[in-house]
Amino acid sequence: MKSIQIYAIAIACVVTAAAVCTYIVLSDNESAAEEFIVDAAGNEIGIPNSIGSITAASPSIADIVCYMGYGSKIVAVSTSCTHPDIPSGTPTVGSYTNPSTDGISTANADVTFIDGSNTNAVNAYNTLRSAGMRVIMMFGSRDTADGIYKNVEIIGKVMKDTSWEGIVTDLKAEVALLKEITANAPTTRILLSTGLGTLTTNSSGDFTDLTGFTGAGVYLAGIDSAVMSMVSGVSKMTTPVSGSGWTAADTDFISTSTGNVDMLIVLWTNKPAMPNSTAIASLIDKMQGMASWGNCGAVKNGNIVFIGGDAGSDLSRVTPYTVYNGLTLMSLYVNPGCYSLTSGGAPLTLSSLPQCVDSNLTTLVGYTKNKAA
Repeated sequence: MKSIQIYAIAIACVVTAAAVCTYIVLSDNESAAEEFIVDAAGNEIGIPNSIGSITAASPSIADIVCYMGYGSKIVAVSTSCTHPDIPSGTPTVGSYTNPSTDGISTANADVTFIDGSNTNAVNAYNTLRSAGMRVIMMFGSRDTADGIYKNVEIIGKVMKDTSWEGIVTDLKAEVALLKEITANAPTTRILLSTGLGTLTTNSSGDFTDLTGFTGAGVYLAGIDSAVMSMVSGVSKMTTPVSGSGWTAADTDFISTSTGNVDMLIVLWTNKPAMPNSTAIASLIDKMQGMASWGNCGAVKNGNIVFIGGDAGSDLSRVTPYTVYNGLTLMSLYVNPGCYSLTSGGAPLTLSSLPQCVDSNLTTLVGYTKNKAA
């Protein structure tokens, strides 16, 4: 009788073990994953041994994925993604502020990265996660440079790529170096604008609506905004604009609060062309005659800089390119006296730098490798 009982117990153990194995095979991807990571929402996300496809639901995320060498794995992106390593014809899944859950589900990538900067994106993340998709919330622009470091780490761990550690080390070193070089520079007062209202250019760089330009409808970055926080980390600057975001500046504010501003920087992205020198001169002349902008110190002195193309994108996103291009460029323009055309040469001045930054980005960034005498 004892032998029969032992035999029955052995059979039960085999059946139980089989049931456990069946559970592991049939459970969701997170249960079967080898490792877990913690995303920006604080959730543990299971990661399989291999990732073959990626949905990058924000331009910043797509840029980091491509920077780390995985652009060919992208099968869906948000609108405004521009990195050249994104495969041609890749479908879009809404904007990064309002991602399409249907589009992301249709793409059905092995992993989906979502920017957690706003409510719509968070809602999409929760919906997709509840549906069983492997979706990872990433750090957003409000997390500034730390968000860049953390996002590089997350993507590195997801892709089982330890190079993320060296990338983060190098990024931190670049920020520290820029800060060190500008530590004793005089403070520059700046305004950073997303544009000048509805003002635009044609393909020749002429302003198409300068006659009707009133100076209204201009959005400026607040001193505590993500971009200003990052810029102040690599240069000596301040701004009269308060707040942690971009706000519409009324003409009264411009007239009464910008008299001591040294420089107006305009992000000139998504425009047909950068303004030409004649157009800029005409704009400055018109602004100097306005009751509002005519009182701005930067306008009085003609110190207006337009940043477009890749430079504008790099400054408005949170990626390694933001550090190496966007912030480095801002350090050059905000504290030009710290840099030179040649190593140990004469200090640069704002007037010696071009008023438009676009295809000359690489040359300008190169100046920051030359510490002035």
